[in-house]
Amino acid sequence: MKKKFFTKIKSIKISEKYVSQRIDNFLFSYYKILSKKYIQKIIRKGEVRINKKRIKNFYNLNFKDIIRIPPIYITKKNQFYNNSFFFFKKILNNILYENKVFLIINKPIKISVHNGINTKNNIIFTIKNIKCNKYIELVHRLDKNTSGCLILSKSFKILKKLNTMIKKNKIKKIYHLLCNGFLTKKKYIYIKIKNNLNNNLKILYNSLNKFNYIKIYKTFSLLEVIPYTGKKHQIRINIKKIGNTIIGDYRYLNNKYNYINKIFYNRLFLHSKKIKLICPILNKILIINAPYDNLFYKIINKIY
Repeated sequence: MKKKFFTKIKSIKISEKYVSQRIDNFLFSYYKILSKKYIQKIIRKGEVRINKKRIKNFYNLNFKDIIRIPPIYITKKNQFYNNSFFFFKKILNNILYENKVFLIINKPIKISVHNGINTKNNIIFTIKNIKCNKYIELVHRLDKNTSGCLILSKSFKILKKLNTMIKKNKIKKIYHLLCNGFLTKKKYIYIKIKNNLNNNLKILYNSLNKFNYIKIYKTFSLLEVIPYTGKKHQIRINIKKIGNTIIGDYRYLNNKYNYINKIFYNRLFLHSKKIKLICPILNKILIINAPYDNLFYKIINKIY
């Protein structure tokens, strides 16, 4: 029989430090060894209550909220492990910039930014362990198969400042991608995107990206993309909407390029190349460049 450990019922009163933080992120930081999937499960089941009421995973904490946490059975199934020395070293070697309040890493491909289904290694957990810092949160997100610049905050106060800067377009992000075929001559592409939520609700939002050619090959293009909005998958969707596909993007695939995608490796060629911002504590401009990984570099130099 598997050995189980369980905690007692806990009651936590929220201080100003954690105001506006999502409940699932708060509990993930509080219980370092529990997977996010398990935390979200007990919230959905109503086992976690705030002010004696059921809440959703995306609930934002308020000052003086009272969280009631049930007894939690800790087993190998719901516990999160990350014992890979090689993985720790890989993330440590990819830190591009760091100060007292935030850091920027060059995220490798095929690594999740946070814990999820069937995810043993992730950025948040690893950075917390490397830096021995209880508070590490994402300022923005990158998909699992997207590489490049990723900002992480070491304090909630700086997280709010950086999030405000992103909303006001004061943090400039530049992506490089390898695209099948050639784009239209338009530099700016403005597209309305439909997003399905809960299989019923459709939300219509706008996305705007600026595209520049870096290099044109016989059947491919290396592009620079500057997003002016920050919607989920907006670059990938925009490329598909105009009749192209990012190489390795099987989710937003244009069928006429399917045979070409099969020639290449099973990965997405989308890279967050550069971030430009004014540092909130040093009050100076930071420009951080993320080098391509070896495979991306080899591919763009082999295509002709």
